Amino acid sequence: MSFKHLLTMVSTVLMIVLVSYTAQGQIADSPDESVAGIPVNYTEAHVGDYVLPDPLVLANGQKVSNIETWTQKRRPEIVNLFEENQYGRSPGRPEELSFEVFDKGTPAYEGKAIRR
Repeated sequence: MSFKHLLTMVSTVLMIVLVSYTAQGQIADSPDESVAGIPVNYTEAHVGDYVLPDPLVLANGQKVSNIETWTQKRRPEIVNLFEENQYGRSPGRPEELSFEVFDKGTPAYEGKAIRR
């Protein structure tokens, strides 16, 4: 057995040991953790069963079969779901908000951007 072959075998064994060691940190029955007293789940095995909704089916069960139905009905439904469950709605511009543009376009970052 050559030294090169032996070195390859040893490095392969070390790689397997390291991969298996890091995989043990993600065991399915790891204890629950909390952040600031709020329980969090970092283990996929603790997630309950769920089925993602079909993006091409309207909330009323009707199939999306053309571009008009998508743009006028389903896409707004999905945006609304994100507003309600994920990001929230951006508040409108306050009436008292005002600003003045004092720099009409100075080149910045060696001409790669325009500062306004």
